Amino acid sequence: ELEALKDDPAINNITQEDVDSANTALTETVRLGQEQGTVHLAALFEKQKRLQVIENLLATLQTKLSDLKGQRDKAALSKAGKKGIDTNSLDSRIASLTEQINKNTAARAEVVREIDMLQRMVTGERPAVEDQPKSRCDVVREELREKLERRKKEKAKQERRTKRQADKTTDEAVSSVM
Repeated sequence: ELEALKDDPAINNITQEDVDSANTALTETVRLGQEQGTVHLAALFEKQKRLQVIENLLATLQTKLSDLKGQRDKAALSKAGKKGIDTNSLDSRIASLTEQINKNTAARAEVVREIDMLQRMVTGERPAVEDQPKSRCDVVREELREKLERRKKEKAKQERRTKRQADKTTDEAVSSVM
């Protein structure tokens, strides 16, 4: 078989220049692969540090949330004793902390996904089908869904405000009649 290849015109037409350029291209490809591996490792390390920061922040936020809930419960008990502690500010702080926790949990999930993707790149595994980038249609659909949810929440919040205001005016009207 080697003798047959020796007489092949395609093999006979290969020059030393062709061999040198192929060797140079191969060397460059290996070098770029090594650089890319180094870049992926550095990115992986940074993502792992970010994940650790997010997890520490989540733990701190959870602790603060538990403390605030305890304060709110104590305030509710003492309010029964007419101490006059404002639970509305505690409720708003609890809502704010809960929102921060939700945002950081979502950020944590994204970082975990990115770490998984980088680990696959470093080890040379092909990304799973679900790791493929989302199409523009999917991105727009998610954005619209989030926008709709925000509008629904805002509408519900406005309805609660309106109801409270209506209750307040009825209470004032009843108290002024008496």
